[in-house]
Amino acid sequence: MGEQWWYRTQSEEHGPVDADTIRRLRSSGVLTDSDSVRRSSGPWRLLGSCGEFRTASDSPPRSELSAAIRQATVQSIEKQRRRQGRKARSETGRKQAGAASLGNQLRHWGAVLTAPLEPALFFLSTVAGFLWEYRRVAAGAILAATIVAALTVVPKYWWTEQSVLDEVTGMYDEFRKLRDAGADARQWDAFSERVRQRSDVIASRLESTAVSEHPLRQALFWAVRDHLPDMLTDARNQVSPSERKFLMHLGRATELARQDPPGGLALVDPMTAFMLLLDGVLVVGVAVAFLRRRG
Repeated sequence: MGEQWWYRTQSEEHGPVDADTIRRLRSSGVLTDSDSVRRSSGPWRLLGSCGEFRTASDSPPRSELSAAIRQATVQSIEKQRRRQGRKARSETGRKQAGAASLGNQLRHWGAVLTAPLEPALFFLSTVAGFLWEYRRVAAGAILAATIVAALTVVPKYWWTEQSVLDEVTGMYDEFRKLRDAGADARQWDAFSERVRQRSDVIASRLESTAVSEHPLRQALFWAVRDHLPDMLTDARNQVSPSERKFLMHLGRATELARQDPPGGLALVDPMTAFMLLLDGVLVVGVAVAFLRRRG
């Protein structure tokens, strides 16, 4: 005979019975896992805690359990991916809507700002089309204008120290001739106006470099700016103090030029330099285009 068991249900004890009977009672529902059982000489235990009374139908096979776990895991991952996809599409939609709105605003304000410029833009596009259509003629015109500008601008604005000294000396020689010839007031006024205009230009170009490192320029600057204007008024009939000071600085400049002959292109304003550089670039560009065309 097998091992004997006692069971207790609804506060009543029954037994002894064998283990198979306990299993049948559990399977039929007479006993539940919350009822108590004990061996003949053992303590009372809950039926659900006794592994020897479990049947094959109590839990699924290990393989089925693993498959169910895997399926649940895959479904959970798939749900998470769908949520992330919806979130990403929503974020992308918001960004695209914002970009479209910004683009519309930029196009609107661009149209508003460029509306007054439409006539000018039309004119420029027309001129550009004409120049492209007749680019050979335009290239020739640019080259001719560059040559003319170089011939007129360089002698007038790009001087050497020696050329400035020669010009100031020439002004004084002409001044002495007028005084020796006893010129009238009209001749003096015309000469004074011309000399003042020219001396203002010379002084403005000497001013930035008339420093101690360039004593020749400094002497010319002082002579032209400080004493030549007064001399044109008070030395028409006889030598005046302003003429003596002018001659002092002019003589010093002449002596410096004799001791150390000046050289180099030194006196040019930035705007003139830029225009000359631009003209040079245009000339080179036209020449290169012409040579490539012929080649």
